[in-house]
Amino acid sequence: MKKQVSIGLLSGFVLMLVLYGCSILGLAIGSAIDKKNTKTVAGWEVLDIPKDDNITVINRDGTKIRGKFKGGAIANPAVDTSLNVVLVEVNGNQIKEVPVSDIYYVEIQRNMGKTIGFLVGLSIDATVLVLARELKKEKPKPHYDPPDTILSCPYFYSYDGSEYQLDAELFSGSFFKSAERPDWDNLDFLKETNGVYRIKMVNELEEREYVDQVQLLAVDHPKGSRVYPAFTGKIYTFTQPQAPRTARDFAGADVREHIRHNDAEYWLSNPFGRNPQKQEDLRDGVILEFDRPAGVTSAAMLLRVQNTAWTSGLLKNLLTLPGENLDQWYAEMERSAEAREAVARAMIREAMLRVYVWDGTKWRPAGHIWEVGAGIAKDVAHVIDLEDIPGDMLKIKLESTPGMWMVNSVQVDFSYYNIPTTMQSIPVSKAVDQKGQDVSLMLQKADNRYYEMPSAGDVVELEFTAPAPPPAGMDRSFILQGSGYYIVNMKAEGAPRMAELRQIVEEPGAFSRFSLLSLHAETLKYIKSIRVVQ
Repeated sequence: MKKQVSIGLLSGFVLMLVLYGCSILGLAIGSAIDKKNTKTVAGWEVLDIPKDDNITVINRDGTKIRGKFKGGAIANPAVDTSLNVVLVEVNGNQIKEVPVSDIYYVEIQRNMGKTIGFLVGLSIDATVLVLARELKKEKPKPHYDPPDTILSCPYFYSYDGSEYQLDAELFSGSFFKSAERPDWDNLDFLKETNGVYRIKMVNELEEREYVDQVQLLAVDHPKGSRVYPAFTGKIYTFTQPQAPRTARDFAGADVREHIRHNDAEYWLSNPFGRNPQKQEDLRDGVILEFDRPAGVTSAAMLLRVQNTAWTSGLLKNLLTLPGENLDQWYAEMERSAEAREAVARAMIREAMLRVYVWDGTKWRPAGHIWEVGAGIAKDVAHVIDLEDIPGDMLKIKLESTPGMWMVNSVQVDFSYYNIPTTMQSIPVSKAVDQKGQDVSLMLQKADNRYYEMPSAGDVVELEFTAPAPPPAGMDRSFILQGSGYYIVNMKAEGAPRMAELRQIVEEPGAFSRFSLLSLHAETLKYIKSIRVVQ
């Protein structure tokens, strides 16, 4: 990024969607983690909690308050101008005021119905309120009716023997053709039925999706072990993943219980209470310590992570910056490798989940975790070289722009490289779209023969022929591999704001400032629009 900054570089900031998010929910600032029958909506999302719903408030000190949701209130109307208290009816008729700043998240127990957004009146300086819905019976199914403003990568639903369940989100952020990349994701629900594996590929939202290839990888590995892909496509086998000995966020809070296992708990990066003009407020993350066996020179991290949907609201704002010249900028992005690479470097610097290792004197860069999208949590393997890292303790830092990442679990395995595995690729044997056409030939190879899904509601039912059972003593896991890209249906309008684009691309920290200022503006807008319950 030297000398001049071309229109391509500025327009290239659109690539941030390539690197940084697959869902645009407008003001929605939350996200979702699906695990079995649990739907977790996190965030500063505008949560429409029906009054009198049963909720459990989990406070930051670990205490819980169970009761009925009665709305929000201003604790001190003479001083405060925004909602900062959640009202909970406990013991039948007693109303308890719970300060938002004390809350870590809220669980909402319901037997059916969709998860809908609702902001519980967070003041800008308040700690984020996270809301979780325990959907006892409802499971995600294709063809639900999402908000028109959502943008997403293709979703893949696995047939588990009785129904289809959301199981993967591939090539997140491949926002135009030149940004196409292969992607891999574990399938947790896929089961064989009459010698066939069935998966539905769905375009649920307002975008045009172009799919080059989809194939199933059957990985056989020793019983008791697990396999996970890295973003390079290499598959790693885990047998002894260990939880961190300690885990603290950048504010010093102990978050170990939230990220030690793959469960319903997670650490959520909180963008509230930050001054956009203070350098120390522009980054957020966690620092973890692991017991390190003597003599090991490499470690494989296993992360279960997800992007928050606030990234999407922010991206919607960013995509307005090219203004009426958006189409020209897309064209320039296709032509200019230099522009794409410059923006990619900026986004890795600002928005990816950066990994660092402590070498005894300083934090040393150790790669990054690519964005994974906001639709479903993803398991990612990431290898760290420890050849010249001293000590019997491995100290790792995960860092990014505040409010962009949710971390469900982080574990480390020091013996991942000793385990034999075998893998076979299974091409699509049948692929029938909603018009009844078999499009399998277009999906069997990565050959630039794209199958186009131009409209929300388009669906392709995929079938894969089941291979012979795994050898004795081996388990089999499935990983879905795909490649393609998508084009967002978005109007190009308004005056271009080129200087702002240039600053965001070139200046370290400018992206975080833009994010925090956008969040503050959206929060104030919402606060002014609500009717306060007192």
